[in-house]
Amino acid sequence: MSSGDSKPCTLKHAQRAMRAGITREELVEAVAVAASCAGSAFNTVILKEQHALNSPL
Repeated sequence: MSSGDSKPCTLKHAQRAMRAGITREELVEAVAVAASCAGSAFNTVILKEQHALNSPL
């Protein structure tokens, strides 16, 4: 996250992908796959991002 940015990088890129036509469901699935491939140190962060994607904007 950059100094003036209020959104985590993952959410910013997710919103860009959605504007480009990727569905929310596809994003959630991609995050779930990333969580299953990531090391345990990253799972918590990825799962928090997935929760944020599942939450209303």
